[in-house]
Amino acid sequence: MNDVNYVLLGRRIRILRKYRKLTQEQLAEVVGLSIQHLSNAENARTKLGFPKIKSIADTLDVSLDELAGDGMKHRQIRPEIAALFHE
Repeated sequence: MNDVNYVLLGRRIRILRKYRKLTQEQLAEVVGLSIQHLSNAENARTKLGFPKIKSIADTLDVSLDELAGDGMKHRQIRPEIAALFHE
């Protein structure tokens, strides 16, 4: 997880959170972050540690590769999730 692209991660968190019809407040509460910290993560103004990234992935029902990895290149991402990132 050292090679995380935090701009891409934040964008994906926002896209998937909205797709799952969750507010920042709801997602932040479930994963144990403040709303401000989640907002900062979505805007790549702060970095999240592995446990929080894993918790967000679990809550959004995606794999770590789909959320934070380069799954697009390695075809490790479900087509329906990939489609969200290209809208």
